[in-house]
Amino acid sequence: MSSYKRTTSVKVLLLTDSAGKLSELVSWLEDLGRQVVMAFSPRRALRILHSDHTIDLVIAEASASRGHGSKLLQSVKQDPRTKSIPVIIVDTQFDDAVVRDYLQKGIDDIVMLPIAKETFEAKIRNATDRGKETILVVDDEPLIRDLLEQFLLLERYKPICVESAERA
Repeated sequence: MSSYKRTTSVKVLLLTDSAGKLSELVSWLEDLGRQVVMAFSPRRALRILHSDHTIDLVIAEASASRGHGSKLLQSVKQDPRTKSIPVIIVDTQFDDAVVRDYLQKGIDDIVMLPIAKETFEAKIRNATDRGKETILVVDDEPLIRDLLEQFLLLERYKPICVESAERA
C-alpha cells in the first residue's frame, strides 16, 4: 500500500519562531478541524515535509528564523515532492517588492496580520480545497494501481483505485 495516504483531517505545517506568536491562528485552525504541526526552523519544516506525506498546507511566518519563510517557500515550490502543497506567508506588513518576490516564487496566498477570523478561515478553506478532485483508477495490476495512486496523491488528487470495471 502507498505511504502517501491522505488523512481525513487537513494537516497544516506551521513555521514560526515562537509558538505563542501565532497562537490565535493555531486556535482558529483547530476550530476548523485542522491538525497543526509546528516547526521552529526552515530546516525542521523541510524535514517534516519530506517525511510526512500527509501535510496539506504550509503556513510560514515571513520573519521566521530571520526571514527564512521566503527560503522555505522557494524550497517547497522547487521540489517535485512538495511543489503542489499550498504555501501561505503570514506577516504584519508586506511591501510591494516583497509581494512580487513571493508571487515569483509561487506563493498561494498572503495573510496580513491582524486578520479577522472569518477572512483567515476563508483563506485556509480556499488553499486546502484546491486540487481535491477525485480520480478513478481501474487496473488489474496492483503495482500499476499503487504507482498511479502515489503519483495522484503527490499531485493533490483523491484517487479511488479498483481492480476491475465491475468494482468501479
